[in-house]
Amino acid sequence: MSPPESSATNTLGRATSPYLRQHADTPVHWQQWSPHALADAAGAERFHLAGHDWGAALAWYVAGRHPDRVTSLAALSVPHPQAGARALITSDQAARSWYMAACQLPWLPERVLGRRGGQAFRDILVRTGLDPVSADRYAARARDPAVLR
Repeated sequence: MSPPESSATNTLGRATSPYLRQHADTPVHWQQWSPHALADAAGAERFHLAGHDWGAALAWYVAGRHPDRVTSLAALSVPHPQAGARALITSDQAARSWYMAACQLPWLPERVLGRRGGQAFRDILVRTGLDPVSADRYAARARDPAVLR
């Protein structure tokens, strides 16, 4: 997949972010981007970086490999990689983070989230607190395996 057009990015003021696999109407595989493609496109030599959950894991990756470009990092819900690795073997964090490894497999997310026409995914979302209308919208997308890739 080629990098997205401007309609496939989130913008808020001067902030820009790519859509990630699990969070978009028009998903983009972030692996296709160089880690600093957005900054280059915006003409920024250095930039502030923020990410939540899956995006925080990506943000740690970018900051670790390009510290000369990252002015600051706000990683929400994902610890520093060394702390995370330690927690995986000293606590129940591995059980809580299974989905990050599972989403790396080429077929598993599509098969699991698309079960029963997306109903299994909808049930999980509602059970964990998402409102039914939003859950229905996400479940409808899960019916198409291409959307989940």
